[in-house]
Amino acid sequence: MLEVGFSTPSATVWPVEKHRKSSAREQLGASRELDTTADPVLLARVAGRDRVAFRVLHRRHAGKVRGYLRRVCRDPEVAEDLLQEVFLGIWRQAGGYCQERGAVGAWIFGIVRNKIFDARRRGKLVLSAMDEAIENVEAPPDSRRDLRLALYQALETLPETQRQAVSMTYIGGFTYDETAARLAVPLGTLKSRLRAGLKHLRDCLGVSPT
Repeated sequence: MLEVGFSTPSATVWPVEKHRKSSAREQLGASRELDTTADPVLLARVAGRDRVAFRVLHRRHAGKVRGYLRRVCRDPEVAEDLLQEVFLGIWRQAGGYCQERGAVGAWIFGIVRNKIFDARRRGKLVLSAMDEAIENVEAPPDSRRDLRLALYQALETLPETQRQAVSMTYIGGFTYDETAARLAVPLGTLKSRLRAGLKHLRDCLGVSPT
């Protein structure tokens, strides 16, 4: 019997199997064998309902997806709910992946983008200051969503100190003084990190300073 760690009408399809202690060692061995397997191969196995391959794929990508969602969502619980929805979507839609159309990571973030859009439409997701700025860009909705995705992916490439500064100030909505206090750094240090972080983001996005 399949069970899940969260409440959902589709709980019976979530690939988390409990009460199988006798096979735990066997599953661990199989998981280690797949650790170096390429993403497209893993996803093909997930499409065949291979739970071990799903666990490896989850372990490989969940951290980046969680970090991205936590930057988009002001509410950590909403971020965790969306993370579950994203991987449930991966489990269900794995058979629709086409390698010729792009990497597995990009395909996964396409699912992430759709889940964020659905959450906003349901009124479950409150936009950060950065997202509100993106919404004010004069461009089609698809272009704005692509810009948001590129921006949050670029955030993941920042050094941790700069990522914290940018995330708290421009996503968390804290003032400079509040961010500096929470990070326990002088205000001048915070501003230096912000300048460096924003320059890096502009370079990643190919945007010239105004």
